[in-house]
Amino acid sequence: MKNKLILMFFATALFSSMSIFAASSDKELAARANALENQIRILKSQVSQMQGKDDSSLQTYSLLEMYAHGPAVVTSPSFGVRRPDDEYSDLMNKLSSMNEDLVLLGLRKKMDNYADKNGIPVPSRPIIALSGAVKGQMTFDSNDKFMSTSKSDINLSTAEMDFIAEAGPWATAAMIAKYEDKKDTASVDSVTRWNNSRLLIDRGWLTFGQLNKAPVYFTIGQTYAPFGSYSSGMVTTPSTQILGRVKDRMVTLGYSQYGAYAQVYAYAGETKPTNSEALRHSGFNLGYKYERENLMMSVGAGVIGNLAESQGMQSKIFAPIKSSEQMTSRVVGLSGHIKAVLYDTYTLMAEYVGASKAFDTTDLTFNGYGAKPQALQVEGSIKFKTLRRPGFLSVGYGLTNQALVLQVPKQTFFAAYGVSLLKYTLASIEYRHDVGYGLTDTSGSTGFGRNITYPKTVPACRHNNRVTAEIGVYF
Repeated sequence: MKNKLILMFFATALFSSMSIFAASSDKELAARANALENQIRILKSQVSQMQGKDDSSLQTYSLLEMYAHGPAVVTSPSFGVRRPDDEYSDLMNKLSSMNEDLVLLGLRKKMDNYADKNGIPVPSRPIIALSGAVKGQMTFDSNDKFMSTSKSDINLSTAEMDFIAEAGPWATAAMIAKYEDKKDTASVDSVTRWNNSRLLIDRGWLTFGQLNKAPVYFTIGQTYAPFGSYSSGMVTTPSTQILGRVKDRMVTLGYSQYGAYAQVYAYAGETKPTNSEALRHSGFNLGYKYERENLMMSVGAGVIGNLAESQGMQSKIFAPIKSSEQMTSRVVGLSGHIKAVLYDTYTLMAEYVGASKAFDTTDLTFNGYGAKPQALQVEGSIKFKTLRRPGFLSVGYGLTNQALVLQVPKQTFFAAYGVSLLKYTLASIEYRHDVGYGLTDTSGSTGFGRNITYPKTVPACRHNNRVTAEIGVYF
Protein backbone atom coordinates (compact mmCIF):
# COMPACT_ATOMS: atom_id res chain seq x y z
CA MET A 1 0.00 0.00 0.00
CA LYS A 2 2.84 2.33 0.90
CA ASN A 3 4.56 1.65 -2.41
CA LYS A 4 1.33 2.34 -4.29
CA LEU A 5 0.94 5.73 -2.55
CA ILE A 6 4.53 6.66 -3.39
CA LEU A 7 4.00 5.64 -7.02
CA MET A 8 0.82 7.72 -7.25
CA PHE A 9 2.61 10.75 -5.74
CA PHE A 10 5.45 10.57 -8.28
CA ALA A 11 2.99 10.13 -11.16
CA THR A 12 0.98 13.19 -10.05
CA ALA A 13 4.14 15.30 -9.67
CA LEU A 14 5.40 14.19 -13.08
CA PHE A 15 2.16 15.08 -14.87
CA SER A 16 1.95 18.44 -13.04
CA SER A 17 5.48 19.40 -14.02
CA MET A 18 4.80 18.37 -17.61
CA SER A 19 1.68 20.57 -17.75
CA ILE A 20 3.55 23.54 -16.22
CA PHE A 21 6.41 23.06 -18.69
CA ALA A 22 3.90 22.82 -21.55
CA ALA A 23 2.15 26.03 -20.45
CA SER A 24 5.50 27.83 -20.11
CA SER A 25 6.54 26.59 -23.55
CA ASP A 26 3.25 27.83 -25.04
CA LYS A 27 3.87 31.31 -23.63
CA GLU A 28 7.42 31.41 -24.99
CA LEU A 29 6.26 30.14 -28.37
CA ALA A 30 3.49 32.76 -28.47
CA ALA A 31 5.96 35.53 -27.63
CA ARG A 32 8.37 34.33 -30.31
CA ALA A 33 5.56 34.05 -32.84
CA ASN A 34 4.52 37.61 -31.99
CA ALA A 35 8.04 38.91 -32.55
CA LEU A 36 8.35 36.99 -35.84
CA GLU A 37 5.02 38.38 -37.06
CA ASN A 38 6.22 41.91 -36.33
CA GLN A 39 9.47 41.31 -38.18
CA ILE A 40 7.61 39.78 -41.16
CA ARG A 41 5.27 42.79 -41.29
CA ILE A 42 8.25 45.17 -41.32
CA LEU A 43 9.99 43.16 -44.05
CA LYS A 44 6.83 43.04 -46.16
CA SER A 45 6.43 46.81 -45.85
CA GLN A 46 10.06 47.40 -46.81
CA VAL A 47 9.88 45.00 -49.79
CA SER A 48 6.62 46.63 -50.94
CA GLN A 49 8.20 50.09 -50.82
CA MET A 50 11.34 48.93 -52.68
CA GLN A 51 9.16 47.41 -55.39
CA GLY A 52 7.19 50.65 -55.69
CA LYS A 53 3.88 49.06 -54.70
CA ASP A 54 1.01 51.06 -53.22
CA ASP A 55 -0.61 48.22 -51.27
CA SER A 56 -1.78 50.06 -48.16
CA SER A 57 -2.41 46.74 -46.37
CA LEU A 58 1.33 46.17 -46.28
CA GLN A 59 2.25 49.76 -45.42
CA THR A 60 2.03 50.39 -41.70
CA TYR A 61 3.65 52.87 -39.41
CA SER A 62 7.02 51.29 -40.13
CA LEU A 63 8.74 54.17 -38.33
CA LEU A 64 7.28 53.07 -35.00
CA GLU A 65 7.94 49.38 -35.73
CA MET A 66 11.55 50.21 -36.52
CA TYR A 67 11.71 52.05 -33.20
CA ALA A 68 10.50 48.97 -31.36
CA HIS A 69 12.40 46.24 -33.20
CA GLY A 70 15.14 47.88 -35.23
CA PRO A 71 18.05 50.34 -35.00
CA ALA A 72 18.07 53.42 -32.78
CA VAL A 73 18.72 55.82 -35.70
CA VAL A 74 16.10 56.09 -38.45
CA THR A 75 15.24 58.43 -41.31
CA SER A 76 11.93 60.24 -41.08
CA PRO A 77 11.01 62.80 -43.76
CA SER A 78 9.38 66.00 -42.51
CA PHE A 79 9.51 65.06 -38.80
CA GLY A 80 7.91 61.70 -39.57
CA VAL A 81 4.51 63.15 -40.43
CA ARG A 82 4.52 61.36 -43.80
CA ARG A 83 2.88 57.95 -43.74
CA PRO A 84 3.53 55.41 -46.51
CA ASP A 85 -0.22 54.92 -46.96
CA ASP A 86 -0.81 58.62 -47.72
CA GLU A 87 -0.59 59.11 -51.47
CA TYR A 88 -0.30 62.88 -51.04
CA SER A 89 2.44 62.68 -48.42
CA ASP A 90 4.98 64.31 -50.76
CA LEU A 91 3.02 67.56 -50.48
CA MET A 92 3.50 67.75 -46.71
CA ASN A 93 6.32 70.28 -47.09
CA LYS A 94 3.60 72.94 -47.32
CA LEU A 95 2.81 72.51 -43.63
CA SER A 96 3.22 75.48 -41.32
CA SER A 97 6.60 75.84 -39.62
CA MET A 98 4.99 77.18 -36.44
CA ASN A 99 4.48 75.20 -33.19
CA GLU A 100 7.01 72.55 -34.26
CA ASP A 101 7.36 71.34 -30.67
CA LEU A 102 3.63 70.67 -30.50
CA VAL A 103 3.78 68.87 -33.86
CA LEU A 104 6.38 66.45 -32.47
CA LEU A 105 4.36 65.86 -29.30
CA GLY A 106 1.26 65.16 -31.38
CA LEU A 107 3.20 62.72 -33.54
CA ARG A 108 4.50 60.89 -30.48
CA LYS A 109 0.96 60.65 -29.13
CA LYS A 110 -0.30 59.11 -32.40
CA MET A 111 2.55 56.58 -32.44
CA ASP A 112 1.93 55.59 -28.81
CA ASN A 113 -1.77 55.09 -29.55
CA TYR A 114 -0.89 53.01 -32.60
CA ALA A 115 1.52 50.90 -30.52
CA ASP A 116 -1.13 50.20 -27.87
CA LYS A 117 -3.71 49.28 -30.49
CA ASN A 118 -1.42 46.88 -32.40
CA GLY A 119 0.48 45.34 -29.50
CA ILE A 120 3.83 46.92 -30.43
CA PRO A 121 6.09 47.64 -27.45
CA VAL A 122 6.74 51.36 -26.98
CA PRO A 123 10.53 51.92 -27.07
CA SER A 124 12.16 53.15 -23.88
CA ARG A 125 15.65 53.77 -25.29
CA PRO A 126 16.66 57.02 -27.06
CA ILE A 127 15.72 57.19 -30.74
CA ILE A 128 17.16 59.66 -33.27
CA ALA A 129 15.22 60.55 -36.44
CA LEU A 130 17.04 62.26 -39.30
CA SER A 131 15.40 64.28 -42.05
CA GLY A 132 16.18 67.20 -44.31
CA ALA A 133 15.64 68.96 -47.60
CA VAL A 134 17.55 70.44 -50.54
CA LYS A 135 15.83 72.86 -52.95
CA GLY A 136 16.96 74.67 -56.08
CA GLN A 137 15.22 77.68 -57.63
CA MET A 138 15.13 79.57 -60.93
CA THR A 139 13.48 83.01 -61.00
CA PHE A 140 12.62 85.68 -63.55
CA ASP A 141 11.44 89.24 -62.77
CA SER A 142 10.07 91.52 -65.46
CA ASN A 143 10.63 94.69 -63.38
CA ASP A 144 13.08 93.81 -60.61
CA LYS A 145 12.44 96.04 -57.57
CA PHE A 146 9.98 97.99 -59.77
CA MET A 147 12.85 99.48 -61.76
CA SER A 148 11.97 98.58 -65.41
CA THR A 149 14.86 96.11 -65.63
CA SER A 150 14.38 92.39 -66.02
CA LYS A 151 16.42 89.93 -63.97
CA SER A 152 16.86 86.15 -63.93
CA ASP A 153 18.60 84.03 -61.32
CA ILE A 154 19.52 80.45 -60.33
CA ASN A 155 20.00 79.70 -56.67
CA LEU A 156 20.24 77.03 -54.00
CA SER A 157 17.26 78.14 -51.93
CA THR A 158 17.31 75.50 -49.18
CA ALA A 159 19.75 72.99 -47.72
CA GLU A 160 19.03 71.75 -44.22
CA MET A 161 19.39 68.76 -41.93
CA ASP A 162 16.98 68.02 -39.09
CA PHE A 163 17.89 65.96 -36.03
CA ILE A 164 15.00 64.84 -33.81
CA ALA A 165 15.80 62.91 -30.63
CA GLU A 166 13.19 61.01 -28.62
CA ALA A 167 15.21 60.81 -25.42
CA GLY A 168 12.38 59.11 -23.58
CA PRO A 169 8.60 59.14 -23.12
CA TRP A 170 8.73 62.67 -21.63
CA ALA A 171 11.69 64.34 -23.35
CA THR A 172 12.12 65.41 -26.98
CA ALA A 173 14.99 67.42 -28.48
CA ALA A 174 15.41 68.92 -31.94
CA MET A 175 18.18 70.65 -33.88
CA ILE A 176 17.88 72.08 -37.41
CA ALA A 177 21.17 72.81 -39.18
CA LYS A 178 20.68 75.06 -42.19
CA TYR A 179 22.62 76.69 -45.00
CA GLU A 180 22.07 80.43 -45.34
CA ASP A 181 22.61 82.35 -48.58
CA LYS A 182 24.21 85.39 -46.96
CA LYS A 183 27.46 87.25 -47.47
CA ASP A 184 30.26 86.76 -44.97
CA THR A 185 31.82 90.23 -44.95
CA ALA A 186 34.73 88.98 -42.85
CA SER A 187 35.78 86.56 -45.60
CA VAL A 188 38.61 87.49 -47.97
CA ASP A 189 36.43 86.38 -50.87
CA SER A 190 33.14 88.09 -49.99
CA VAL A 191 32.29 88.90 -53.61
CA THR A 192 32.12 85.39 -55.08
CA ARG A 193 28.58 84.13 -54.71
CA TRP A 194 29.42 80.52 -53.90
CA ASN A 195 31.21 81.85 -50.83
CA ASN A 196 27.89 83.22 -49.52
CA SER A 197 27.10 79.92 -47.86
CA ARG A 198 27.01 79.96 -44.09
CA LEU A 199 26.12 76.87 -42.09
CA LEU A 200 24.36 77.59 -38.83
CA ILE A 201 22.02 76.12 -36.24
CA ASP A 202 18.77 77.70 -37.35
CA ARG A 203 16.60 76.27 -34.58
CA GLY A 204 17.12 74.01 -31.60
CA TRP A 205 14.97 73.20 -28.60
CA LEU A 206 14.06 70.63 -25.99
CA THR A 207 10.52 69.83 -24.90
CA PHE A 208 9.26 68.13 -21.75
CA GLY A 209 5.80 66.63 -22.05
CA GLN A 210 3.68 63.65 -23.02
CA LEU A 211 0.19 64.51 -24.25
CA ASN A 212 -1.20 61.05 -23.42
CA LYS A 213 -0.35 61.65 -19.76
CA ALA A 214 -0.78 65.42 -19.33
CA PRO A 215 -2.02 68.24 -21.60
CA VAL A 216 0.72 70.67 -20.50
CA TYR A 217 4.25 70.86 -21.94
CA PHE A 218 7.33 73.07 -21.59
CA THR A 219 9.84 74.08 -24.30
CA ILE A 220 13.10 76.02 -24.08
CA GLY A 221 15.48 76.87 -26.91
CA GLN A 222 15.79 78.81 -30.15
CA THR A 223 12.44 78.54 -31.91
CA TYR A 224 9.82 80.47 -33.82
CA ALA A 225 7.45 82.26 -31.47
CA PRO A 226 3.92 80.79 -31.67
CA PHE A 227 2.64 83.96 -33.35
CA GLY A 228 0.85 83.46 -36.67
CA SER A 229 0.53 80.40 -38.90
CA TYR A 230 2.16 81.23 -42.27
CA SER A 231 0.82 78.05 -43.88
CA SER A 232 0.80 78.82 -47.59
CA GLY A 233 0.85 77.19 -50.99
CA MET A 234 3.18 79.89 -52.30
CA VAL A 235 6.66 79.00 -53.54
CA THR A 236 7.92 82.47 -52.56
CA THR A 237 7.46 84.00 -49.11
CA PRO A 238 4.09 85.62 -48.23
CA SER A 239 4.15 89.17 -46.86
CA THR A 240 2.44 88.05 -43.64
CA GLN A 241 5.49 85.93 -42.79
CA ILE A 242 7.95 88.74 -43.55
CA LEU A 243 6.04 91.12 -41.28
CA GLY A 244 5.18 88.81 -38.40
CA ARG A 245 7.42 85.76 -37.94
CA VAL A 246 9.65 85.99 -34.86
CA LYS A 247 12.63 83.76 -34.07
CA ASP A 248 14.49 84.02 -30.76
CA ARG A 249 15.71 82.09 -27.73
CA MET A 250 12.65 81.67 -25.56
CA VAL A 251 10.69 79.58 -23.10
CA THR A 252 7.18 78.36 -23.92
CA LEU A 253 4.53 76.89 -21.66
CA GLY A 254 1.88 75.15 -23.76
CA TYR A 255 -1.43 73.35 -23.45
CA SER A 256 -3.10 70.97 -25.93
CA GLN A 257 -6.23 68.87 -25.36
CA TYR A 258 -9.49 68.06 -27.18
CA GLY A 259 -8.42 70.14 -30.19
CA ALA A 260 -7.77 73.30 -28.18
CA TYR A 261 -4.24 74.64 -27.73
CA ALA A 262 -2.62 77.62 -26.07
CA GLN A 263 0.90 78.90 -25.53
CA VAL A 264 2.44 81.64 -23.42
CA TYR A 265 6.07 82.54 -24.10
CA ALA A 266 8.82 84.97 -23.15
CA TYR A 267 12.25 85.88 -24.54
CA ALA A 268 15.01 88.47 -24.00
CA GLY A 269 14.54 90.19 -27.36
CA GLU A 270 16.70 92.75 -29.16
CA THR A 271 14.80 96.04 -29.16
CA LYS A 272 14.94 98.21 -26.06
CA PRO A 273 12.15 100.76 -25.54
CA THR A 274 13.22 103.78 -23.50
CA ASN A 275 10.57 103.16 -20.86
CA SER A 276 10.60 99.99 -18.77
CA GLU A 277 7.93 97.54 -19.94
CA ALA A 278 8.07 94.05 -18.44
CA LEU A 279 5.84 92.43 -21.07
CA ARG A 280 7.45 93.85 -24.20
CA HIS A 281 9.16 90.53 -25.06
CA SER A 282 6.41 88.02 -24.42
CA GLY A 283 3.14 86.91 -25.91
CA PHE A 284 0.40 84.32 -26.01
CA ASN A 285 -1.40 82.27 -28.64
CA LEU A 286 -4.78 80.52 -28.68
CA GLY A 287 -6.30 78.14 -31.20
CA TYR A 288 -8.74 75.33 -31.84
CA LYS A 289 -8.69 72.49 -34.38
CA TYR A 290 -11.88 70.64 -35.31
CA GLU A 291 -11.61 67.36 -37.23
CA ARG A 292 -14.28 65.10 -38.67
CA GLU A 293 -14.22 62.54 -41.48
CA ASN A 294 -14.49 65.01 -44.37
CA LEU A 295 -13.80 68.32 -42.65
CA MET A 296 -10.92 69.92 -40.79
CA MET A 297 -11.12 73.46 -39.48
CA SER A 298 -8.63 75.44 -37.43
CA VAL A 299 -8.73 78.95 -36.05
CA GLY A 300 -6.15 80.82 -34.04
CA ALA A 301 -5.16 84.23 -32.74
CA GLY A 302 -2.11 85.63 -31.03
CA VAL A 303 -0.61 88.70 -29.39
CA ILE A 304 3.09 89.55 -29.23
CA GLY A 305 4.60 92.22 -27.01
CA ASN A 306 6.59 94.02 -29.73
CA LEU A 307 6.14 93.59 -33.49
CA ALA A 308 9.58 95.17 -34.01
CA GLU A 309 11.05 91.78 -33.00
CA SER A 310 9.92 90.10 -36.23
CA GLN A 311 12.56 88.86 -38.65
CA GLY A 312 11.43 91.33 -41.31
CA MET A 313 11.62 94.31 -38.96
CA GLN A 314 14.98 93.21 -37.62
CA SER A 315 16.62 92.62 -41.02
CA LYS A 316 15.29 95.80 -42.68
CA ILE A 317 15.18 98.38 -39.88
CA PHE A 318 16.70 97.71 -36.49
CA ALA A 319 19.47 95.07 -36.72
CA PRO A 320 21.47 96.62 -39.63
CA ILE A 321 22.48 99.57 -37.44
CA LYS A 322 24.37 97.20 -35.09
CA SER A 323 23.55 99.43 -32.12
CA SER A 324 21.56 98.80 -28.98
CA GLU A 325 18.37 98.80 -31.08
CA GLN A 326 16.92 101.57 -28.99
CA MET A 327 13.35 102.61 -29.80
CA THR A 328 10.92 105.09 -28.30
CA SER A 329 8.09 102.67 -27.51
CA ARG A 330 6.96 99.17 -28.31
CA VAL A 331 4.03 98.33 -30.58
CA VAL A 332 2.00 95.22 -29.79
CA GLY A 333 1.49 92.84 -32.73
CA LEU A 334 -1.78 91.02 -33.50
CA SER A 335 -2.38 87.91 -35.60
CA GLY A 336 -5.33 85.76 -36.60
CA HIS A 337 -5.88 82.91 -39.02
CA ILE A 338 -8.57 80.49 -40.16
CA LYS A 339 -8.24 77.37 -42.31
CA ALA A 340 -10.72 74.81 -43.66
CA VAL A 341 -9.95 71.53 -45.46
CA LEU A 342 -12.79 69.65 -47.20
CA TYR A 343 -12.49 65.96 -48.11
CA ASP A 344 -8.71 66.30 -47.66
CA THR A 345 -8.75 67.90 -51.14
CA TYR A 346 -9.96 71.50 -51.00
CA THR A 347 -8.30 74.07 -48.74
CA LEU A 348 -9.33 77.64 -47.93
CA MET A 349 -7.31 79.85 -45.61
CA ALA A 350 -6.93 83.46 -44.53
CA GLU A 351 -4.42 85.15 -42.23
CA TYR A 352 -3.89 88.64 -40.84
CA VAL A 353 -0.81 90.10 -39.12
CA GLY A 354 -0.48 93.72 -38.07
CA ALA A 355 0.44 96.39 -35.56
CA SER A 356 -2.09 97.31 -32.90
CA LYS A 357 -1.22 101.01 -33.24
CA ALA A 358 1.11 103.28 -35.21
CA PHE A 359 4.84 103.31 -34.41
CA ASP A 360 6.39 106.47 -33.02
CA THR A 361 7.76 108.72 -35.79
CA THR A 362 11.30 108.21 -34.43
CA ASP A 363 10.96 104.43 -34.87
CA LEU A 364 9.08 103.90 -38.15
CA THR A 365 7.32 106.28 -40.54
CA PHE A 366 5.14 106.09 -43.61
CA ASN A 367 4.80 109.30 -45.62
CA GLY A 368 5.99 111.35 -42.66
CA TYR A 369 3.62 109.86 -40.08
CA GLY A 370 3.98 106.97 -37.66
CA ALA A 371 3.58 103.74 -39.66
CA LYS A 372 1.07 101.04 -38.78
CA PRO A 373 2.18 98.05 -40.92
CA GLN A 374 -0.39 95.34 -41.68
CA ALA A 375 -0.59 92.32 -43.99
CA LEU A 376 -3.42 90.05 -45.16
CA GLN A 377 -3.19 86.73 -47.07
CA VAL A 378 -6.14 84.85 -48.60
CA GLU A 379 -5.76 81.71 -50.69
CA GLY A 380 -7.31 78.45 -51.78
CA SER A 381 -5.87 75.20 -53.11
CA ILE A 382 -6.93 71.85 -54.52
CA LYS A 383 -5.16 68.48 -54.65
CA PHE A 384 -5.34 66.33 -57.77
CA LYS A 385 -3.26 63.95 -59.82
CA THR A 386 -1.25 64.62 -62.98
CA LEU A 387 -0.42 61.42 -64.86
CA ARG A 388 -1.13 59.50 -61.63
CA ARG A 389 1.30 61.65 -59.66
CA PRO A 390 -0.05 63.73 -56.70
CA GLY A 391 -0.07 67.48 -57.16
CA PHE A 392 -1.74 70.72 -56.11
CA LEU A 393 -2.86 74.07 -57.46
CA SER A 394 -3.00 77.18 -55.26
CA VAL A 395 -4.27 80.66 -56.03
CA GLY A 396 -4.34 83.64 -53.71
CA TYR A 397 -4.17 87.33 -52.95
CA GLY A 398 -1.97 89.31 -50.56
CA LEU A 399 -2.43 92.88 -49.34
CA THR A 400 -0.20 95.06 -47.17
CA ASN A 401 -0.63 98.53 -45.70
CA GLN A 402 2.12 100.97 -44.62
CA ALA A 403 4.74 98.18 -44.85
CA LEU A 404 6.87 99.74 -47.59
CA VAL A 405 10.08 99.72 -45.55
CA LEU A 406 9.92 95.89 -45.43
CA GLN A 407 10.27 95.91 -49.23
CA VAL A 408 7.02 94.03 -49.75
CA PRO A 409 4.48 94.91 -52.47
CA LYS A 410 1.18 96.64 -51.82
CA GLN A 411 -0.74 93.81 -53.52
CA THR A 412 0.18 90.32 -54.71
CA PHE A 413 -1.79 88.02 -57.00
CA PHE A 414 -0.35 84.51 -57.37
CA ALA A 415 -0.96 81.04 -58.77
CA ALA A 416 1.25 78.03 -57.93
CA TYR A 417 1.28 74.46 -59.23
CA GLY A 418 3.27 71.56 -57.83
CA VAL A 419 3.62 67.87 -58.63
CA SER A 420 5.54 65.02 -57.03
CA LEU A 421 7.72 63.87 -59.92
CA LEU A 422 9.36 61.09 -57.88
CA LYS A 423 8.96 59.81 -54.35
CA TYR A 424 9.84 62.62 -51.92
CA THR A 425 10.62 64.94 -54.85
CA LEU A 426 8.41 67.96 -55.46
CA ALA A 427 8.57 70.30 -58.46
CA SER A 428 6.67 73.61 -58.28
CA ILE A 429 6.17 76.68 -60.42
CA GLU A 430 4.64 79.97 -59.33
CA TYR A 431 3.50 83.08 -61.14
CA ARG A 432 2.95 86.19 -59.05
CA HIS A 433 1.97 89.69 -60.09
CA ASP A 434 3.06 92.37 -57.62
CA VAL A 435 1.65 95.88 -57.41
CA GLY A 436 3.95 98.27 -55.58
CA TYR A 437 3.18 101.24 -53.36
CA GLY A 438 2.66 104.66 -54.90
CA LEU A 439 5.64 106.19 -56.70
CA THR A 440 5.78 109.02 -54.16
CA ASP A 441 5.31 106.87 -51.02
CA THR A 442 8.27 106.73 -48.61
CA SER A 443 8.98 104.91 -45.38
CA GLY A 444 11.88 104.80 -42.94
CA SER A 445 13.35 105.18 -39.48
CA THR A 446 15.50 108.11 -38.32
CA GLY A 447 15.61 107.87 -34.52
CA PHE A 448 18.60 106.86 -32.33
CA GLY A 449 21.24 107.15 -35.05
CA ARG A 450 19.21 105.36 -37.71
CA ASN A 451 18.89 106.97 -41.13
CA ILE A 452 16.92 104.46 -43.18
CA THR A 453 14.71 105.60 -46.04
CA TYR A 454 13.00 103.34 -48.54
CA PRO A 455 12.95 103.41 -51.47
CA LYS A 456 16.40 104.90 -51.90
CA THR A 457 15.62 105.77 -55.51
CA VAL A 458 12.22 106.58 -57.00
CA PRO A 459 10.78 103.40 -58.63
CA ALA A 460 10.13 103.58 -62.36
CA CYS A 461 6.90 101.55 -62.28
CA ARG A 462 4.41 99.92 -59.92
CA HIS A 463 4.09 96.44 -61.45
CA ASN A 464 6.33 93.37 -61.51
CA ASN A 465 5.77 89.84 -62.82
CA ARG A 466 7.81 87.06 -61.23
CA VAL A 467 8.03 83.43 -62.31
CA THR A 468 9.67 81.02 -59.85
CA ALA A 469 10.44 77.38 -60.63
CA GLU A 470 11.59 75.16 -57.77
CA ILE A 471 12.49 71.52 -57.32
CA GLY A 472 13.15 69.98 -53.93
CA VAL A 473 14.12 66.62 -52.48
CA TYR A 474 12.92 65.75 -48.97
CA PHE A 475 14.53 62.93 -47.06
